[in-house]
Amino acid sequence: MTTDNLLPPHDIGAEEAVNGSLLIDGQAIREIVNTLKVDDFYNEANRNIFTVCKGLYEAGTAIDQVTVAEALNRSDKLEPSGGAAYLSHLIAVVPTSLDISHYADIVAKLAASRDMIAVGRQIQDIGHRADPDLEASLSKAAEAVDGLKKGRGGHHIITPQERVLRAFDRYHALYTQERGIAVSTGLIDLNKALGGGMFPGELLILAARPSMGKTTLAETISRHAQIQGPVLFCSGEMNVDGLTDRDIAGLTGRPIDDIRSGGYDDELFDDIVTKLPILEAIDVYHLDRERSFAFNTSNVYHAAYSLKERAGLSLVVIDYLSLLTDRYGSSANERTGYLSGRIKEIAVDLDVPVLCLHQLNRAVEHRDDKVPKLHDLRDSGSVEQDADVVMFLHRDSYYEKDTESDLAAVYLAKKRQGQGRKGKRVTLQWNETGQA
Repeated sequence: MTTDNLLPPHDIGAEEAVNGSLLIDGQAIREIVNTLKVDDFYNEANRNIFTVCKGLYEAGTAIDQVTVAEALNRSDKLEPSGGAAYLSHLIAVVPTSLDISHYADIVAKLAASRDMIAVGRQIQDIGHRADPDLEASLSKAAEAVDGLKKGRGGHHIITPQERVLRAFDRYHALYTQERGIAVSTGLIDLNKALGGGMFPGELLILAARPSMGKTTLAETISRHAQIQGPVLFCSGEMNVDGLTDRDIAGLTGRPIDDIRSGGYDDELFDDIVTKLPILEAIDVYHLDRERSFAFNTSNVYHAAYSLKERAGLSLVVIDYLSLLTDRYGSSANERTGYLSGRIKEIAVDLDVPVLCLHQLNRAVEHRDDKVPKLHDLRDSGSVEQDADVVMFLHRDSYYEKDTESDLAAVYLAKKRQGQGRKGKRVTLQWNETGQA
């Protein structure tokens, strides 16, 4: 069955009901002005009438049949919009303006359907070009869908009244939630340093030199965060089998090399098998890297969005920033800035904290003081700017190989909101053998 000859989705009756409601009660526009757009109207006459109504509202002028007719006539659009007779018809077909929000919702949803058709054609064009760079084509397609979602994300202006209503709902939720809204790291001192934990909408950067233990700490935080809801762990460095080896090493207390190498004796194999149900009970989801799945921000966003809709979402972990394959700009700094901005958008759009791992540059290797500073962030300018929290992981034993210290430290270098313990050190225990 072909859809080429079908008219785009629309409902003239719903469009007439919106405008008729406004002609009956001009004040009703307050209920829809921030959610319904002029371009949502399919019929030109109704689009013209709504444009005038919105203009009158913004000018502080009353909306009724007379003022609307006069404004249409002034712009030479009265007759093209059906004339005074059509305005009278709109009033006649609507018995009351009380249902204007319902009518507007119908109009907006059908407009969204038309937008989907347009995006589908864009994706079709991308496919027909048959670009040899498949990943670039998939990214363009995903960005087109992202643009549709953002364009249909509701209004962008919050009135003082709406702000107060939102504030009441939020503070009431904080009052009734025993845990609060922050997602716990599971590490008491780190929670205190962060002002209670990881907050929805925040981008938290955890940075360190390679093999310092970023992934291990992120896994630890994920296992605690999942108590409050599902966690999405997105790794561009390791597949799920490698991450599972780490978890099993921690659960069995065996060196990770023993877990990875195989040739188990009966005792170790039985121990591994008995620990697997524990992993099943941990509500951490992973991206499948074995299915030609590009590790880019669009795919991370869609996976996180899908998980949140299906099962809920408390935290997204990205391991790590520079492994994301998005292409942007002509330099590493431009690309990193684009990535950090996109990841911050994911946090805000999904209203969840995003813990993103990041590498430090080599400058720290050449200093006597190995404790990282903000300027040690690789391609750092935009990362530091976009992040709400920047943490550095440091172990003395990383540099001093003869040291048998089992301690690691997290330094809080930036914290946008609240006082917390910016600049302070949080001490953690480190298990080198099990990497936990």
